[in-house]
Order: sequence, then C-alpha cells, then structure tokens
Amino acid sequence: MSWISPSAHAAELPKASDAVHGSSSSPSSRASAGRARAGRSGHNARGSDESDVSGTPLGKFLSAVVFAPFVLPNIVVEADTPPDGWSLGSYPYADGTSGYLRAYVPPPAPDEDTPAPDVRRKFAFQLGVDGLMSAGGNYGRVQASARVLSIYRVDLDAEYGYYAERAPGGGVASAGLGRAHLTYRFAESDHVHFRGGVGVRHWADAAGWAAGPDFNYAIDIFWGRPMTTSLEASGGLLGHGFAGQLRGTVGVVVGQAELFAGYDAIWIGASGKPSAYLGGPIAGVRAYF
Repeated sequence: MSWISPSAHAAELPKASDAVHGSSSSPSSRASAGRARAGRSGHNARGSDESDVSGTPLGKFLSAVVFAPFVLPNIVVEADTPPDGWSLGSYPYADGTSGYLRAYVPPPAPDEDTPAPDVRRKFAFQLGVDGLMSAGGNYGRVQASARVLSIYRVDLDAEYGYYAERAPGGGVASAGLGRAHLTYRFAESDHVHFRGGVGVRHWADAAGWAAGPDFNYAIDIFWGRPMTTSLEASGGLLGHGFAGQLRGTVGVVVGQAELFAGYDAIWIGASGKPSAYLGGPIAGVRAYF
C-alpha cells in the first residue's frame, strides 16, 4: 500500500518519472502476455454466462452503489430549481446573491407577439494560480489553472504545474504535470455544484513526455458570503503508470477574487515500482470574469 502513504524522503520526481516512462518489454514477453490474455479471453468467453450477475440482487446493489453519487445529488439539489433556470453571476455572491448561480428572471416582453429576449449570462471564466510545498521542503510546485463555465452545464477546466525538487546528490530536478477535463454539472443550485468528467493528464520531464486518460468528480460549495469549499477526486492512467489525486480547499471571496488554501494529494506509480507522492499544502488566488 505504498502508493497511499507519503514518502518520508526526497527523490519523488525520479520515482514518478520511472513510473510514467516505464520500460519496453521484450518481444518474447509481449508474446507471452498476448497468449496469457488470449487464454483468459477464452476462459471468460466460456464462463460468461455463469459469471453474469447484472440481473441478480447483488448486481442491482452494485449498480446502485456506482450510480448513487450521480443520481442522489441531482434528486436532492435540484428540488428547488427556478422555473426559468439559472444565470451565471459575474462572481460568487455578486450583488448580494447567495452563490455563483442566480435565478433567472426574464425581462418584460416587448409585446404579446414577441417573446422576451434571453439575456442571462451564459458563460463565465476563471483564472487561478497556486503554490505547493512538501511537508519536508524537498520539493515545491507553482501551478496555473483556467476554467470556462457555461449555463448549459458543460465546463472545460485545465491546470498545469511546474515541480522543482532538490536532488539527493545535489542539483535540482524538475518536471511538469498537468491535466484538462471536459465536465458536466449533473446537479446544481445556487449553493452547490456537482460535476464529473473525463479528460487527459500530462507529464513532461527531461526523459520525455507522457499522457493518459483521467476522470474526475468534484463538488463546489458556496456556504454564504464570503466562504467557499471545493472538493475533488480524480485518477486515471499516465504513460506506463497511473495517477490519483485528492484535493480540497477552503476559500474567501473578496470582490472578483478568491483567496484559498487547502491540501492537494497526488500519487504517481506503476505496478512493481515504488510510487511517488507529489502532494502537500497549497495556497493561491482565483479571479472571476
């Protein structure tokens, strides 16, 4: 279980690089792996009828567990959706509102035969920057982020960080780690947004670059002026390895800016290799447009 425990010593970037870039297997080992997969495929084909539990009580329970994080928030959060939907605010709590979204009120129609124009704010934009420092001070990160929100619930977010670490033998090692997601707000109100999506995570260092698919699940909470909370879990493949991330922040909105602090835990590893821990406490600022 080393991948869920922060390492007590330095050299995290080399371990992450080793996990991401991996090593190519020999033709004979690839052939053996192919025969093993073929054997498992044949076995699964013969036993598929016996192992199908989708229609059993166990299968229904597992399906409920998988879909509950998406279905239940929608049922609870969207019970009081305004009749004309939402409009995006210029920033959280702007003009005395209770969150980031505000109930849309159509303007008066010019006449009976002309419908009222839709003047709601359909798009919003965020820019942020934060810094991270490991508990032991061995490595640090500077990261920039951007997010585009739409009233159609589809958002696009991206972030890219630059890591620097003191090498055990002297000198400094560096690497870049970034990700981008296309997300959908499957439950939303003026006080809370639930979103999930798919995207890609990217790694770059002196040995080259690598990428892989990434999935995220996030909650943004607007408690009331000026407090906010953001929670996110994401993970997926990265090159020859995998990456997992848990991030939580608490923020204070001051005009169109938000000051936030929290913790960003990131693990990068691969089968049979020591995992790297690249997390730590974070602090930053976000601007709303």
